[in-house]
Amino acid sequence: MTFIRDRTSSRHIFSFSKIFVALFSILLISTVVSSTQITSKSEKIVLGNPSNVSMHLEYGEFTSRNIIVVVPNTHQPRKVKGYGPGGRLPCRYDEVDEAVVCDPGELEGNFSVNITYQTSGLMENKGEYFLFEHSKSVLIPTDYYEFEVVLPEGYGLAELNKTSIEPPDGTTGSKGREIYVDWTEKDPSLGDRLSYTVRYQDLGPYSLVKDQITLLAILGVLVLSLFVVFLWKNRDRKTIASILPVLKDDERETLELIIKGEEGGMYQKDLVEDLEYSKAKVSRLVKDLEERGLIKKEKRGRKNYITLGREIGDLDVSNLSD
Repeated sequence: MTFIRDRTSSRHIFSFSKIFVALFSILLISTVVSSTQITSKSEKIVLGNPSNVSMHLEYGEFTSRNIIVVVPNTHQPRKVKGYGPGGRLPCRYDEVDEAVVCDPGELEGNFSVNITYQTSGLMENKGEYFLFEHSKSVLIPTDYYEFEVVLPEGYGLAELNKTSIEPPDGTTGSKGREIYVDWTEKDPSLGDRLSYTVRYQDLGPYSLVKDQITLLAILGVLVLSLFVVFLWKNRDRKTIASILPVLKDDERETLELIIKGEEGGMYQKDLVEDLEYSKAKVSRLVKDLEERGLIKKEKRGRKNYITLGREIGDLDVSNLSD
């Protein structure tokens, strides 16, 4: 009984110790970062082998000695680079603290910083799909946080019974053949744990074939539409032979003269002479017939040359009146 009682007491002491350590850590973090404020932080991960991580931080207030960005323990940053208002910043990855540390020099107050690095092993192959998970805590007061994941080219969100993205309120879109997912958090609370999940799969050659089929279908519809438009525009288009009987005498006489003209046309001044109408009336006839598409008028030097605007059709030219 004594042994059991002692072991229970030890368990209680161990639990209190863990609680004390957690509270002390939170208090320490609050003390360290209380003087620093981030206006906005944008984080982007382009998945691949290797994956590229980029962050853009805008500090509304900065009084710390170093810029410290804690990264997920699954990341092993390589080729770490940082850029501030004055150009390149000295940055390194601290394996002990699992954080990217940059020295901004004498900067304080409002300024922006860009940090980039490469890492591997962010994608877990689940057989049916690939899994990407990202999680981090809010350690510095932040007004606005944006997180974006860009899938490798040729990959798309997995079609599963479960949701492809978590939280499900993420915004999805595409940049060419690259699909992205974007989340935003406004005023996240200090100490909040932000977690994101993306399930995606290789679209494979089927996607390319599907895109080609879609393109062919669009082209087919376009060609068919153009053909229908052509038929529609020409639905009432008739030959000169079919129209002559319903024209007025002066209109029919004008067209017959043009038909019998040399090289399939004649000058307007010759029409005036042959028709024995006034110059003004011939001008009105030519204008009216041109507007109806029965003739065409073109300039040859300083003279108007008149030709037919439609095919003659089945017409015996020898039977036309002289």
